[in-house]
Amino acid sequence: MPPWKEICQTDSERVQDFEEALATYHILFETYKQLDYELIVVPKLSVDQRAAFVLGHVGQTPID
Repeated sequence: MPPWKEICQTDSERVQDFEEALATYHILFETYKQLDYELIVVPKLSVDQRAAFVLGHVGQTPID
């Protein structure tokens, strides 16, 4: 899931600002791609839609 500027916040658990999170995302994305992982980018949708997207890609049905 790429960083999402509109919802990106720092706190005691998430210390990266948006720019650092974006840089980290790109490094990890390219590294995993070079290691032949199948990468699927989760689109920026509502929480329910994102959950359904992920569950759909792992062969599960979303729970209502």
